[in-house]
Amino acid sequence: MSFTIFNTSIGWIAAAGSTRGISDLLVGYKTKEDLAATLNQKIDREVLAEKLEAKWAKKLQQLFKGYLAGEVVDWTDLPVDLQSRTSFQQAVIAATRAIPHGETRTYGEVALAAGSPKAARAVGTVMSSNRLPIIVPCHRVVASGQLLGGYTSPQGLELKKHLIRLERQHAPQA
Repeated sequence: MSFTIFNTSIGWIAAAGSTRGISDLLVGYKTKEDLAATLNQKIDREVLAEKLEAKWAKKLQQLFKGYLAGEVVDWTDLPVDLQSRTSFQQAVIAATRAIPHGETRTYGEVALAAGSPKAARAVGTVMSSNRLPIIVPCHRVVASGQLLGGYTSPQGLELKKHLIRLERQHAPQA
């Protein structure tokens, strides 16, 4: 397993994965210590001591730098490891990754796009356990009536609102 840690305007970020790609991403930690405490719970200490950086680590940092500066970033160029996800989860992830920058979709619309039109609640479950936030832009998925729903990050809904505002400010004009 490889991982990288870096600081951004939205807080500290850590990514872990393998040669296949990124499998986990932690975003929005106010301090490196808070992030380290979470990493200690999620990643084996021997792996943490190694701190191997995969080929995707530099690319991830560059993409985040551009994204947070307002650039429209194509996260699909980044290798992700979805091997441990079910076929339904993978379909939801693919539908979520297809939501254009600056736009939102409801849980029901994502369910329909994933081929399971009656599975809006199950989409919510997949989003709430999204291990690749921003790369799999769960912040773009909202409840019916454009209510924000939830966001699993130390900064919670404030970060979700920030990301939606950032993207809408810099969305490509049709």
